[in-house]
Amino acid sequence: MRRGSFALAWLLAIVFGSSAVAAQDFDPRGRRPKPGPVRPQPGRKPTDTQRAPRPEAPKKPDVAAPPNEAGQIDRYTAIVLAQPGAAFPLQRLVQLYRERDGNLKALVGDFEARAKQDSPARYAATVGLAGIYKVDGRADEAIAAFEKAILLKATDPAALLSLARLLQDRANVPAARARYEQALVLQTATTDREQTLRALMTLSLDAKDWDAARGYHEKLVKLQPASLFVRGELGRELFTRGEYERAERELLELVQAASGDNRALAPALKDLGRAQAKALKREAALTTLRRALKTAGSEAAVRSEIYEIITEVYRAEQRLPELVKELEAEHPRDFARLSLLGGLYEETGDAPGAIKTYKLALAIQPRHVDLRLKLVRLLQSQGELDTAIREYEGLIRAAPNNPQFVFEQCEALLQRGDRPRALRLLTELEARAGHDEDVLGRLAEFYGRVGEGERALKILARLAQVATNDPSHLVDLGARYFQDGNHQLAMQTWRRILVTVTPRARALAAFGEVLLEHDMLADGSRR
Repeated sequence: MRRGSFALAWLLAIVFGSSAVAAQDFDPRGRRPKPGPVRPQPGRKPTDTQRAPRPEAPKKPDVAAPPNEAGQIDRYTAIVLAQPGAAFPLQRLVQLYRERDGNLKALVGDFEARAKQDSPARYAATVGLAGIYKVDGRADEAIAAFEKAILLKATDPAALLSLARLLQDRANVPAARARYEQALVLQTATTDREQTLRALMTLSLDAKDWDAARGYHEKLVKLQPASLFVRGELGRELFTRGEYERAERELLELVQAASGDNRALAPALKDLGRAQAKALKREAALTTLRRALKTAGSEAAVRSEIYEIITEVYRAEQRLPELVKELEAEHPRDFARLSLLGGLYEETGDAPGAIKTYKLALAIQPRHVDLRLKLVRLLQSQGELDTAIREYEGLIRAAPNNPQFVFEQCEALLQRGDRPRALRLLTELEARAGHDEDVLGRLAEFYGRVGEGERALKILARLAQVATNDPSHLVDLGARYFQDGNHQLAMQTWRRILVTVTPRARALAAFGEVLLEHDMLADGSRR
């Protein structure tokens, strides 16, 4: 306990000592430039003024606040008053006051005074004051201020919407819905009405008021009658809430609306089939999903998602072998079905069939990283190390910027006893890494783990050069020197933290921590 107290006191002495020195060096008026020699003009004698020019003293800056800060506060205050209810300007204004004062006392006082003035800006100031109360955690005062603003200008929806959001945040659903309804009557812009209708639909769903939610959704559809996305919103919301039968009814209407456009119909059928599967209507779901496959083009990305849902249905009924036979009978030649069949082979324990099918799928899409990674894992589990190593080369070609595959291939090579090739691959990765601190750090860790201490040390030294503001690399490099018994070089390395890392307090903290860890407080105090 005494030792920890001594260490803390020593670190505080360093921090406050350096702050005191910095304070002695600081001159708020700035540094005066030294006057240079004045060159006399040819044929003329230098005057007294030319011999001893005295530069004008620089104006003393306002040390209380940066010159830009007051202007920003004025600017955002004006924006808040011009755009009552807008979130970002108020958030920025609050941030500026907190950065300057550490609290919102002055901001609250300013807007309270503005809200009392009988002026055209009184409504906006009251809305702004309510928003400030809300940010400051004074919810009851915020509600009272919003209600006062509504009385000041009952024809503007800004205060109503802000109050509705606050009530919604406080889980007062009936009151929030009432305020949103009042705001909706006053809104004229389509986008604004859409946002309010979505909020009302969400609140109705939260309250399990299905009829009200459907009514708000119908109003949304009237605003965007050509949008199939809007038509499907209620069905998707119901699905995410676990109301699968209600979702099915809504999605059936979406399918009817999408008929005639296969690009929209296939995703709609997919969503419907998924809802039917969750509602345990599995035969209906399979019928819908097979229709979705016929509707989707052979290259459509939605096919993979449809196959995943079909697999879930068969899996839920423990009928995966039936699905395997169905797929085999189709003699698939497309990537989606081949990758699905390979996965089913693997899941049902047929590893050779899975490996063969995965390879067929990868011949169609050789740069599919996830599937190739599954193949590599399967080969390793089957003891086919040489084949797995060759597949790692395909992985690296498909994702050249992912060093993880290089490390995994090197692990496999080391397991096989091919250390020279593994080190060659690591050297190539080292050359490609450039100044990438993450890759270099992982290389140093890998070298250290496989017994290549000298290579790890070189990487750490390189990291210490490129990572100018990260103390961890200097800490690690010094630790390597310390482990090798070179305590003097370790201390020299750690002291570089004090000159390369900013801010000063962070550097001192990192330096003190490493000295504590290595029981070198006495050495550190002699710096």
